[in-house]
Amino acid sequence: MNKSQRFFHILLIILATMFSVIFVYKYSELRLRVSLAESQMRIMDTWFFRAIESKNRKDITETIETITSDYPSGTKQIKGSSLDKIVERHRSLLLTLLEQRNRDLSK
Repeated sequence: MNKSQRFFHILLIILATMFSVIFVYKYSELRLRVSLAESQMRIMDTWFFRAIESKNRKDITETIETITSDYPSGTKQIKGSSLDKIVERHRSLLLTLLEQRNRDLSK
């Protein structure tokens, strides 16, 4: 193997290694963000299910305030990212259901 072939071979190894490191980093970052999003939704679900079974409007109102204020958009996710949008849609659905439950209890 002459010098230029050897140089090209080493360059390919370096580039492949760099690509692998970047790939592993990006994949790890994505797994972390998915895990954080899942955690946020699980916590909101816990609050939701505790409140939805309550017959006390005050409990439901407090849960609505908690779900609205805790972990605002951009806290654990990049604001506007796909995962952030998923978490925010989930939050919106829970809030809608709790508000409906609150209205039903006031009748």
